[in-house]
Amino acid sequence: MKNNIIINLINSNQGAHLIRSKNFLLNLLKFDKVNNYIILTEKNLNVKNKNFVYIKFDISKNKFISFIQRFVIQNIIINYLFFKYDIKIYINFSHTIPFISLRKIFKIIAVTNVAPFVKFNKYNKLQKLKMFFLRHKILYSCLFSDKIISISYYCKKLLKKNNIYGKKIVVIPNGITKKIEIKNNKKILNNYFLYVSHFYKYKNFENLITSYSMLPKKISKKFKLIIIGNPYDNEYFYKIKKQIKKLKLLNNIKIYSNLSRDVIDKYIQNCYLFVFPSLIENCPMSLLEAMQYDRPILSSKIPPMNEFCNDLPIYFDPRKPNSIANSIIEFCDNNVIMRNSYNYTKIKKKLTWENFTKRILNMYLI
Repeated sequence: MKNNIIINLINSNQGAHLIRSKNFLLNLLKFDKVNNYIILTEKNLNVKNKNFVYIKFDISKNKFISFIQRFVIQNIIINYLFFKYDIKIYINFSHTIPFISLRKIFKIIAVTNVAPFVKFNKYNKLQKLKMFFLRHKILYSCLFSDKIISISYYCKKLLKKNNIYGKKIVVIPNGITKKIEIKNNKKILNNYFLYVSHFYKYKNFENLITSYSMLPKKISKKFKLIIIGNPYDNEYFYKIKKQIKKLKLLNNIKIYSNLSRDVIDKYIQNCYLFVFPSLIENCPMSLLEAMQYDRPILSSKIPPMNEFCNDLPIYFDPRKPNSIANSIIEFCDNNVIMRNSYNYTKIKKKLTWENFTKRILNMYLI
């Protein structure tokens, strides 16, 4: 039986959300040639199919106007489209459903952000308030959805702790994109450690930078630290820049923002070591991208890292800069042995976008 299905990709136009959405659409081309999809988006995704109808919205860069636009789209326009296209199924990868649905729809949402459910003492009052509202928005969407995609077992555990019915939560981790070989750019050499993450306090940049300042000169002279991420928390971003300046590391630590996907991939492919010191995570896309290019990884010992990185030879305590520094030193001192101990074959076979798409299709294809 043919169904009309809405995929709501508003709020999924960048970073991990964009990678997830685009790979899902690409694999829909292979696995579902029957249903019609109405896709709401903020940008052109360049995934064409005769069963896809795109509705593109131009969202203002002004935060207040953007908020109003998104509210109208998510609650008024969505309900109009439910009737216009006789929608049977609604899919959203950013935990959003209409506050009121004017007709009965089978709703599937994904919970990709666990930060609102984890206690974190470094938020200011405004950030705490934002997390409070975000947590309740996610829980409201979970409560009134028919199926919930959790991208880690850790996330499922947190949702169940918040009284979300476990049987409607399905754990479907992100996929690892198949490796695309990129010719090395002469400007990008592999004499650097790399961290790819946007600037939020729980991403723990300050401890990474402190740990770098603790490295022996023979290592810090040989390897720079490169950070790639957009400054979504401007106050925190400038605090980190001040820290780098105070430690007199401006020549050693470089921050790059607003890079294209190709350039980010080049940096990942050519890094000497990928360091991941985050304090709160779900299923981090940048870490999977490092696996995509078979880069050695040093990671925080936090949940849910053991779900995706159980074969890593070195973990560290992200709350202790000396633990991060010691793990980098251990890797550099035992480079050949360490590099040979990294093998992502099993995880690459398990975490594919094909599996991701098939398991979502199993939720609603009868």
